[in-house]
Amino acid sequence: MNAREAVKAGHDGSAEASSSDAAAEVSRKTLKVMRQRRAPSLSLAVTGTTTVAAKATTTGAATKIKSVDGRRCTATRSAGTRSQSTAFRRNLEDLEKQFNDAMEASEDEEETVMNATTMTKYKECGRIVDAVLDQLAAACVPGANTKTLCDAGDEEIASRLKGLFVKTKDAAGKRLARGISYPTNVSVNEILCNDSPYRVEDGTILKDGDVVKLHVGCHLDGYPVSAARTVVVTTRAAPTAMESDEEEAPKKSSGMTGMSSSRTAAGNVIEAARVALLAMIHALRPGALNADITDLIAAVGHHYGVQAVEGVLSSRSKRWVPDSIDCIIARRVTSSDPHQDVGDCEVDAHQVWCLDVAFTNYDSYRITLAEKPVTMFRRTPADFAADARVKQANETLQEITNAHFCFPFHFKSLANPLKGRLGIHVLQKAGVVDKLPPLRTKHGYVTARFSATVAVTAKRVTMLCGAPPTAPVGMPPAMRPTISEDTLAAEVLALLRRPYEFADVRAAVMAKDTKDQSSPATKRMRVEAMESEE
Repeated sequence: MNAREAVKAGHDGSAEASSSDAAAEVSRKTLKVMRQRRAPSLSLAVTGTTTVAAKATTTGAATKIKSVDGRRCTATRSAGTRSQSTAFRRNLEDLEKQFNDAMEASEDEEETVMNATTMTKYKECGRIVDAVLDQLAAACVPGANTKTLCDAGDEEIASRLKGLFVKTKDAAGKRLARGISYPTNVSVNEILCNDSPYRVEDGTILKDGDVVKLHVGCHLDGYPVSAARTVVVTTRAAPTAMESDEEEAPKKSSGMTGMSSSRTAAGNVIEAARVALLAMIHALRPGALNADITDLIAAVGHHYGVQAVEGVLSSRSKRWVPDSIDCIIARRVTSSDPHQDVGDCEVDAHQVWCLDVAFTNYDSYRITLAEKPVTMFRRTPADFAADARVKQANETLQEITNAHFCFPFHFKSLANPLKGRLGIHVLQKAGVVDKLPPLRTKHGYVTARFSATVAVTAKRVTMLCGAPPTAPVGMPPAMRPTISEDTLAAEVLALLRRPYEFADVRAAVMAKDTKDQSSPATKRMRVEAMESEE
């Protein structure tokens, strides 16, 4: 009997234990569900008997709630909780990181004109560009074909670049990269730019009185320079500034061949572009605002009664970057769509700028696509997924990347131009290559363009290439400007007379020299160092 009771008691005890375990399991499941229903920033902790001291310490940070099984639970804010302000700061940091990744990489000091070797590379390329421009300007005679001129310019640049830095090697031990940073293009009359024909029949035959825009560019070790110049085709030597009375009368009364007398003289357009570029060079100094230079271009155009062409940008150049995010727009358009403006920026010391300005004597500043084949293209940063079905496109892209890098190129420079053009068509659809089409104003009018590359140091502006002429461009008497440079606004004239060397720097150097007690040899070494830097 006792044994049976003991066995029965054992069964009863085990049943009670199992029932208590089941209740505990239900409680744990219930609490788990409650944790999932609470906010992520709250954690539930089951508390048993809580002392008065513990309650006092958790009064402000704990909230008691009642669980399903009737026991008390305390909801406390976890230590790792992020407030709304913390989350906002975190999102702001992520946005700043994305923005910094999208920005251009900063220049190393060795890649700026502070480095004497870098300045030498810029200057040597600039000498080549100026020499080629002089040859092309001399070849602009009646009967010349623009196709022949473009080929001659590219060949001359490639030939002259071979003799620069022959023994210098890059970091990989290879010969320094060199080539054309902008293909030679010769644009006539209403055509503004990018006219570089592939076939002879697509070229333009020059005739007397044509307004020709020459544009050339090259690079050495990734440091690009380019320049543009406007010349007038004449059958005889350019007339001098002093004209006889017989030549002065037709100059003021007649216009360009094929243009009515009511239209602005073509000489005003050329003179406005020349003076505007000169003013831009003199205004370029550390601390100058791009918006002020844009207003200066508008003032010159208003004086000559011509229109600055839309979409022309003067950009800061870096190594492997022909046009950076810092730029100066020649014409600000905010009154009509599409709006054209750029962000504010300041010119700083030890920078290289490619200045560009263009005008037209047409009433509208708008430019359109010319009815000429597109022959110039440029690689974009977009990636291209290799596809076996477009083998020619892959080969063309590889050749463009290896030979031309980020600079514009003419498809005639490819190993197989016809097959390369097919590959370029595929790459253009994929957004990997952009076309640079010829642009023009209205037929019967003319455009003029001048461009130069300059280096801004802490002491002066150094001309690298494309210095505009200080005197008016030679042209037939009938095309000469009807407005004189001497009647410009006083502030513009004062700017044109300002030297390239900064006045405050000259005054500081002179004051320092008067107080300097160094030996003549030390002074001579200091002067030589300054000259090498300039």
